[in-house]
Amino acid sequence: MAIGKKEEPEEEEPRIGVYVCHCGINIAQTVDVEKVRNYAATLPNVVLARDYIYMCSDPGQGLIKNDIKSGKINRVIVASCSPRMHEPTFRKTCVAAGLNPYYFEQANIREQCSWTSEDKEANTSKAVDLVKSAVARTNLLESLEYPKEVDVVPETLIIGAGITGMYAALDIAGGGYKVHLVDRNPYVGGHMAQLDKTFPTLDCSACIITPRMVDVGSHPNIDLMTYSELAEVGGYIGNFDVKIKRKARFVDEKLCTGCDLCAQACRLHNRFPNEFDEGLGKRSPIYIAFPYAVPAVYTIDKDQCLMQTKGKCGKATLVSTREGIEKKGRGEEVTKNEVPPCVAACGPNCINHDAKDEIVELKVGTIVVATGYDIIDPKVSPEYKYGLYPNIITDHSFDLYPAKWAIETADVDAHSDGLFRILQGEEVSCYLPGTDPYPSLYQYNHLLVYGADFIPGGE
Repeated sequence: MAIGKKEEPEEEEPRIGVYVCHCGINIAQTVDVEKVRNYAATLPNVVLARDYIYMCSDPGQGLIKNDIKSGKINRVIVASCSPRMHEPTFRKTCVAAGLNPYYFEQANIREQCSWTSEDKEANTSKAVDLVKSAVARTNLLESLEYPKEVDVVPETLIIGAGITGMYAALDIAGGGYKVHLVDRNPYVGGHMAQLDKTFPTLDCSACIITPRMVDVGSHPNIDLMTYSELAEVGGYIGNFDVKIKRKARFVDEKLCTGCDLCAQACRLHNRFPNEFDEGLGKRSPIYIAFPYAVPAVYTIDKDQCLMQTKGKCGKATLVSTREGIEKKGRGEEVTKNEVPPCVAACGPNCINHDAKDEIVELKVGTIVVATGYDIIDPKVSPEYKYGLYPNIITDHSFDLYPAKWAIETADVDAHSDGLFRILQGEEVSCYLPGTDPYPSLYQYNHLLVYGADFIPGGE
């Protein structure tokens, strides 16, 4: 039998011991500890009430152990700090004395009382209420079986394939476990893949992240699911039932070679802003976000593709395209009237305009959330005219300029005279409450990059 698994007979009435902690002066300075202790002694089934300067200390825990072993109490309440700090401590104390740890309850009279106000009377009144609630709950506590073990599915779901998600996937997969790495984008790498240099060391971002992207894409224990989103989670700890929505790419991932012929042939070639580089560059409705993307597979944007939005591209329709794809599969020639230019140009014949979203069901034991961050909408500061003038860009967009691939198709003019405008103090807090009121080191980093790589002497 496990140590501490001793349980009180079901018919035995609770005998509750209440221990009020001073926490030095953290609690005692703004809560009348003696008043709380005396009140606790009057509550139902409380047979013992004590106060002590530090209940988490060895002598403090010794008080609890001695009272349990002597048979005085079979339930324990400690009124002290947050359970997040010392609930495990006091549960171990109960176990060491032979009491089921689930007969323990903790009332938080520090973070929820003494630290919230200097009004001692109000704090004491609230502490009394919290102890009263703890006693009511403790009268209903039941012993639970422990330690309890459950089988854990030896597979992990990681949500987000940025730099954090990739390293987590590689660590877990390297330990011999199956990993399902999911990202809503058609590629892995997250924001770091967009950057030319890292902050604050100005190291080459691609030099760091590209090998990891390749490792993730080729690791035998990693099931890479890009252009996918979490749809549903069920089950319980160690045994989660997960549904992943895999959005239709309209391109077969197993066949696509990333040759770019489809994008070059597209009727709407380079007509749309590329989200990956913050709209600085252009892309086609069928695209790959950046040259070294993983996986190196093209994706069709269903909101921009003529075949998806209108059901036809030139004279080619969905019906004629299906027939044309079958002809190509047999090695027969097709005309531009039968299929759209992208299908005609595709050597592997991997484009399928009839593709649908699909739901993939997984069973995993652990879930890692590595969803990263989003850039705040700069339009919250309307006087700076972001979106109205093409030369007004964000810090994040500026990071993309040194990367040649980011501006090959950009239509932004020269960088004016190199003057930087940095929001300070009330200018920042006016639009972004709670933000740092001082100029960002990140922005000063741009000054360094700007001076080194662009116009010497930029202000």
